Amino acid sequence: MFSMIEIYKEKLKDLLRPKTPSDSLKIKDDKSGSVIIQNLHKECVSSKANLLKVLLKGEKRRTFNETPSNKRSSRSHVLAIFEIFQTLPNGSEKRGILNLVDLACSEKVKFAFYLYSKSYRSQEQV
Repeated sequence: MFSMIEIYKEKLKDLLRPKTPSDSLKIKDDKSGSVIIQNLHKECVSSKANLLKVLLKGEKRRTFNETPSNKRSSRSHVLAIFEIFQTLPNGSEKRGILNLVDLACSEKVKFAFYLYSKSYRSQEQV
């Protein structure tokens, strides 16, 4: 299962089902203590090609804007949630969740590191 959610200006947006009203998406703790997002659409993916197709669909719906350092800068945080199931030979099931996060304006971090490393190298040469 795969879900993709955007956090922009303190609002949640389901990137796989963008017509879902933002106020219906709620961050909650479930009975086991895990954090869940109520009403978030889960897409069943069974191959790399299918996953890539769904991931690109969500990526196209993200909020982007131009900045002086980047023509296509992400303006939002995005959480990609992979829920993986495995059925064992004895019939029991294992479940794992992988969360990947893309933070807004993360290109600033890369740019700051670039400036720092460039400055550091020029100091070494002195």
